[in-house]
Amino acid sequence: AAFAAELLALYPGAVPVINDAVRNRSSIAMVQAGSSAQAVVVHAAMAAKVNAHRAKNGDWCLYTKASKLAHSCDPNLFYINAGTEGTCTFIASRNIETGECLSFSYLGGPGLMHAASLRQARMQASHLFLCQCARCHGYDYSRQLRCPKKCSDTIRGVSGFTHDTPPLIARLGSAQWRTDDDAYPDLPWACRGCGATFTDRDLAEQLRSEDIIVADVQALTPSAYKYQALKEMATEVVEMLGYGHWCFAVMAQHLANYFKIMVKNGCKDAVPVFVAWTIRYIDTLCVLRV
Repeated sequence: AAFAAELLALYPGAVPVINDAVRNRSSIAMVQAGSSAQAVVVHAAMAAKVNAHRAKNGDWCLYTKASKLAHSCDPNLFYINAGTEGTCTFIASRNIETGECLSFSYLGGPGLMHAASLRQARMQASHLFLCQCARCHGYDYSRQLRCPKKCSDTIRGVSGFTHDTPPLIARLGSAQWRTDDDAYPDLPWACRGCGATFTDRDLAEQLRSEDIIVADVQALTPSAYKYQALKEMATEVVEMLGYGHWCFAVMAQHLANYFKIMVKNGCKDAVPVFVAWTIRYIDTLCVLRV
């Protein structure tokens, strides 16, 4: 933001301190500034980076109250957009109890449907903290896989982050079972249907497939929409991962958008298909508990 740039121009010595904080994923509280002037500049610049909201005219704004709202992957507020006059608008997503912490998602839009490890990694990179909300603890409903025992139900893995474990232990694709580091335990998966439990090593092949599919799904863009390719990828997601994985929600969203474009272009036959995929997308979000 221009505000941060102006501050850094006044005190260039703060630049390496900020860069080091970002590289080491430090919080503002962990920044050890060399002088009081440097501390003020570092604090202000990082506050602008982490807590500013973008107005419709493109400016980044810091707000007395809105910039202090907490993040949660299960928020009680939706952030709409900063208004043309710099106003910031939030809408309650559910009933809010007296004294309850107000929160919205810093991830924005589709980021909420992603697996806990991806949400945590993104928060660590963009906002310099690891999310500790209730949804990032316990079972990861956004990352349900097909049960290897073919019981027609899904298995869920714990996110790997609890109040009693080191903060950077989280499931990152199949990376966890590949490591020999004792700091990364072989965390269990549990089937809702048959009650069987599995370790990451038990699911080695399935987790390798997940890594590949996640990379392919994340690479999709609306400009590359081709129905046959979208259909084949959605089928692969269902066959390898199941309907309870966040990748299927993304594919349902892409297919709904594909047919929405067709409807806008005057294809009336695409209307029922667009509606069907939109409903499937919403149903999947419910399964993922988003």
